Amino acid sequence: MRNEYLKSRKIYGSPKITQELGKQGIRVSQKTVARIMSEEGLRCITVRKFKATRTVTILTTYILIY
Repeated sequence: MRNEYLKSRKIYGSPKITQELGKQGIRVSQKTVARIMSEEGLRCITVRKFKATRTVTILTTYILIY
């Protein structure tokens, strides 16, 4: 489990790690993975999606030209 966690660059949480272990043929519940991760101090890094705070549209560019 620690290998999957490190392979994901510490991004995967218990659902994804459970899924990856399932692909390898290791059957384990998500709650078990979450408990073991908690005991070992493994926490996933939250990756924020890009959110534009200012927008420049084609219309404003068009208005500025003419």
